Amino acid sequence: MADFIPRLTRRNALIGGGAGAVLLAGGGAFVLTSQLQDFYADLVRHYIPHDPIAPGAAEAFAADYLQSDEDLGKVRPLMYMQQIAGFAALDEALGGQGPYETFVRRVATRFMMGSNFFQRNTPGEPVQYYGIAEGCGNPFARFA
Repeated sequence: MADFIPRLTRRNALIGGGAGAVLLAGGGAFVLTSQLQDFYADLVRHYIPHDPIAPGAAEAFAADYLQSDEDLGKVRPLMYMQQIAGFAALDEALGGQGPYETFVRRVATRFMMGSNFFQRNTPGEPVQYYGIAEGCGNPFARFA
């Protein structure tokens, strides 16, 4: 039995501590990424409330949107505020402020442009997500 007890040396402690740190960092990054993904999916559902969204469409969009150039340092505080108080309180506190309104509109617009939102035959048809649209950032822009 004594043969199976590892010796506690400084080398073993450093290796074990390093391996534990790597596992925690990887797990923490996974949890934070999944939380951000959930935040974006919930944001889409909150700001497009009257249109049925196909199962998994908001989640697929959120996974793609996380790959964009969004400054996640600014998004995380919004996510934490939303987790604590909900979207209604977030809208009450930040609604009408330019940066927040721009962020919300950008996310909702990117979802709508990457889906069949504007091509559905009936309003009751579920919104299917196809992928991030890489065209013009403003779908209502006028070109000369």
